Amino acid sequence: MKIKKSSLKNLKKSLLSAVERKDAGKLAGIDPADIADLLQQLEIKQQLQIFNALTFETSLDVFENLEVEFQARFLEAMPQAQAAEILNKMAPDNRVEIFRHLPGDRTIQLLSIMNPEEASDVTRLLRYGENTAGGRMTTEFISIRSGMTARQALVKVQNEANSRNLSNIYAVYAADSEGRLVSGLSLQSLIAADPSDKIEDIARPVDKIKVVLNEDQEQVAHLFSHYDLLSVPVVDGKDNLVGVITVDDVIDVINQETSEDMAFHAGIDEIDYDTENIAGAVKTRAPWLMTSFAGGLAAAVLIGFFEGALAKVAALAVFIPVIMDMGGNVGVQSSTVVVRRLALAKGETNWRESIAGEIRAGLIMSVGFGALLWGFTSMRYSQVPRIAWASGLGISAALAISTCLGAFLPVIFHKKNIDPAVSTGPLITTAIDVLGLGIYFLLALWLVL
Repeated sequence: MKIKKSSLKNLKKSLLSAVERKDAGKLAGIDPADIADLLQQLEIKQQLQIFNALTFETSLDVFENLEVEFQARFLEAMPQAQAAEILNKMAPDNRVEIFRHLPGDRTIQLLSIMNPEEASDVTRLLRYGENTAGGRMTTEFISIRSGMTARQALVKVQNEANSRNLSNIYAVYAADSEGRLVSGLSLQSLIAADPSDKIEDIARPVDKIKVVLNEDQEQVAHLFSHYDLLSVPVVDGKDNLVGVITVDDVIDVINQETSEDMAFHAGIDEIDYDTENIAGAVKTRAPWLMTSFAGGLAAAVLIGFFEGALAKVAALAVFIPVIMDMGGNVGVQSSTVVVRRLALAKGETNWRESIAGEIRAGLIMSVGFGALLWGFTSMRYSQVPRIAWASGLGISAALAISTCLGAFLPVIFHKKNIDPAVSTGPLITTAIDVLGLGIYFLLALWLVL
């Protein structure tokens, strides 16, 4: 949680004062997370002034608390040697995330002066997709042998954690004689075990929780949620343990997916939190707004085509907003459920059942709301009873079509490797505007005029 503006102002004054007086004790007493919040509000000159006044350990803690986009920009402002020193000490998964935000030339420069082992680790992790298990994993893990005793395993954990300066170790994983992953054991269970217990007797199978390198990050998040995990092992095609994903990385995934869902409801590709990137915001939003704009124009042309019918029976125009709004809302509801099921489904059966369920629910709602509108119109325009049938059937047809589009479009986009969360909303709204109105007017011509 970010600190309040008033506290931030006081912190800025206190920090700058401590830097000027070279008061190391004062600087050491400030939480790195608070310093990170402040740095992101300052100009680059003050950022570097404060950052360089900190001890290396504190500056590393501060750096790891910065937003990844800011980390990338901040690294570009640092001398290369200082940047490489910080990167060498970072956790592998956090380090590679920064490299995904660096320009290619800067990446090459930094990799060339980093420690060979860390540089090789970055190069390997960059091969995996950003939104896959391989792209989210860390290579900092501890592997043990199934034949070890709990005492031997615990000694190995202590030695490796100290020698490799490992953090966020929630579990250890056991492999067989050929190196294949066979079981896992939480650190808490290992500590509580009898020292003479064999790992093969106390560890638990990991078949249900292990993931492969190309597993989608949402599937990984679902595993954490379903089994209440703190870490999951990542294996290659031969079932060898190559990394682990920890709960802190999954929290980042959940935040990212939440932002994507919000963007989907807004009809944009992504939410850009950089208020200065006006061109980027326009580029992201304009294509889908253009889709909606084109749909609106098509609806306007359609209304103009039936202008004569509206002139004869003006009451027909009263129900246009109801049909358009209800159709759009029902379609977005259906598509949201199917998009979410697609993201979490483990097989085709799941999303097929979801589509069938959405269509059933949509048909029930279309009949229900059609009956409601028919009843209202019958009382309001009792002198022209056929208007009630036109409006009732019109909204029923619009909701039914909207439900079907909302259920099927995400699947079609998914099959075509197009992100359904981005594409579905604007297209559903546009299609309902045109198809819903068209059906309503045709019914009106048939029943009323």
